[in-house]
Amino acid sequence: MIADATKAGTVGCTEAFNVITEYFDNIDKAVGSNYMLTVQGWQCLTDTGAEGTHEIRCEKDGLKLHTTPPKDENTPDPQERGTGYNGVPIDPPADQGTGYDGVPVDQPNAQDQGTGYQGVPVDSPDQN
Repeated sequence: MIADATKAGTVGCTEAFNVITEYFDNIDKAVGSNYMLTVQGWQCLTDTGAEGTHEIRCEKDGLKLHTTPPKDENTPDPQERGTGYNGVPIDPPADQGTGYDGVPVDQPNAQDQGTGYQGVPVDSPDQN
């Protein structure tokens, strides 16, 4: 659900969700192939054309809101492909040894590995 910013302002979340919920609850009363329906004074329709986005768009008194299209079940989830919103890369799991965008993560420092400068062994706390 997206409340579009317009010169008239931005619809509140509660109202937006109430409008969309009522639209779905009354879709059987909608008119035409674009499922036009007036809900709480909002003019709503669904973009159903052959190349349509399947977004639901609603307008009232200069305010606008719309939904995002439903997920195509044949399209992998962007999170499963290593990308987020609009294809922005996400961090791979930490156990892969890389950080953001495949940048290698620093290996444990010498102290963590039990060695110091140039690999000289470092006393462990239980040896004191």
